This record gives sequence, structure tokens and C-alpha cells, in this order.
Amino acid sequence: MQSLPVPRTQMAAFLHQLHWELEPSSRKEWVANLVEHVESSQSRWLGRIGFENGEARCGAYCTEYPGNLGVLTGPISFPNGSLDQSELLLKSLLHDSISAPLGLIQCVVDEDSNLASHLQRAGMRRLTNLVHMDCWLTHSQLEGLQSEQPSGNARWVPFQQSDSHRWIQFLEATYVQTLDCPELNGLRKTEDTLAGYFQSAKSFEREWWMLQVGHLDVGCILLTEHASRIWELTYMGVHPDARGQRLGAKLLAKGCSQVIAKGGEILNLSADERNVPALRLYETFGFQSTNRSTAWFYVPSLQTEQPVEGCL
Repeated sequence: MQSLPVPRTQMAAFLHQLHWELEPSSRKEWVANLVEHVESSQSRWLGRIGFENGEARCGAYCTEYPGNLGVLTGPISFPNGSLDQSELLLKSLLHDSISAPLGLIQCVVDEDSNLASHLQRAGMRRLTNLVHMDCWLTHSQLEGLQSEQPSGNARWVPFQQSDSHRWIQFLEATYVQTLDCPELNGLRKTEDTLAGYFQSAKSFEREWWMLQVGHLDVGCILLTEHASRIWELTYMGVHPDARGQRLGAKLLAKGCSQVIAKGGEILNLSADERNVPALRLYETFGFQSTNRSTAWFYVPSLQTEQPVEGCL
């Protein structure tokens, strides 16, 4: 197999051909949204096609999102194509990302996906299995949620752009001994992570809150509306010195209350399957598992720019 880069000018045509299994109108809208994201934000985009005997067999691409994060999609086979030897395609694409440069590349696939061996042979590392959960929210739940609200000298402080440095410092503190993807600690700048959260919520409703007790920041919760009445719990963290005080329940109650007040009906989240305490907490609030996936990652800055055989 031979791997060839996809010119940025051919991005839309390439995406239409690669995602041939999607229903035509859905594919048209999906491709238009992705191209608009890349062009409007001037994001980096990398695409590769794998050829064999002069025919396109499979393709893959990597799209930059806020916070210097690259999201890898593929490999996907073309009609009458094949994923055989697609690791060359992926190796070429990952090699391209070194000079892009991108800070971190992630790929999330179904837990039972047959892509695992291809990703591993291409040089990506398995991170963890993710549990995806949904919770239906109603106004009748508000009274019960109020019982979890903090009392005494505790107060809720909304996020303000001028407090970004304070939030960055606090987020870094919550990563200490975290059970959610600890392998990523130190691989991505916290300011990039916060920028990613912020930019992804820029065009939507956002509810970001810090819980303070006295003058100390002890917990935070970040929620973003992604569609009509559908919200995502983007991040929730507790300072290491404040753990074991049921603050997670208070944060989650605050988040659910805010979403209900905004007219939201569904709150979804994704969590590391190893974070058993968090999963148990979510279940007590009525979250139910909808599906599972496996996350993979790659750090371009830790790689060398050695040429890939068969890559042009």
C-alpha cells in the first residue's frame, strides 16, 4: 500500500467519498459543518489516502480543535476497499502531525472496534475504556437537589475570563491523583485544556462554577449545551485536600440544577471506567450507561521525524 496526502483544497470531496456509508443529506450537512469549523477557525487539518494497485483502499484524517488537540478519524475503507495494512496510512498521518505541530492526538473508537490493532501498530497508545452516560432531568428533581447544596461559608462563583489563571491553577491541582485518564497528566498544557473547554462552549450556553469554602477553591464543574435541551458535563474536579467530604455530590447537584434552570432535559458525560467512585456517584443521581468506547492517544512532540516507508 502507498499513502498519499490529501490537499486541503480537496478536503470536502475527500470527506464525502470517505463517509460514503452516511445518508446523503446527513453526510452533506456533516461535511459542511466540519469544513466550516476548519476554515472559520483556521484549524490544521491533515488527510491521507491509502492506495493499492492504483485504487483508493482507505483513508484517515486528523482535525485540530481548540487547545492544540488533534482528533483522529479512521481508518475507514472506501467502497470495495480494505483496511489491510492500513497501519502505513496511519503512520504517515501521525508522522505529518509531528511537523504540524499538534500537542496531543486522540482517537475514540467503539469498545469492540476492529481498529484497535491498526491503531496500535501505527504507534498510538491505548488510554482507557470510556463509559458514556445520560441522565434525564425534570423540575420534580429540584427539591432533592437542593438538599445537596453547601451551607455555612461556602459559595458558588461563576467563571469569568479574567479569572483564567486562577482556574488553570485549580484544574492542575485537581489532576493530582486523579482516576480519570492519569496517563495524560503533563502531556498537555492546562491552559490548552482550558482553552479547549472554552472554545468548544463559545457558541453555546455555558455553566462553569467554582465552589469556594471561605477563601479556598475546593471544587469546580463545567457544563456546556451542545444541542437543544442537551447538555454535557465537560469536567468536574475536587481539590485533593478537600476530597472525602461529599463535595462531588454537591457539585453534581449544582450542575443538574443549573441545567434544569436553563431548560435542559438531558445531561450526558464520559468517564474513565477506572474511576469507580465517580461512576457510583453518577448512578446515584440517575445517570445510566448508554455505550462504551476505547480512547487512544499519540504525542507528536515525543516522536522523531524519521521518514515512513511508502509515505509521500
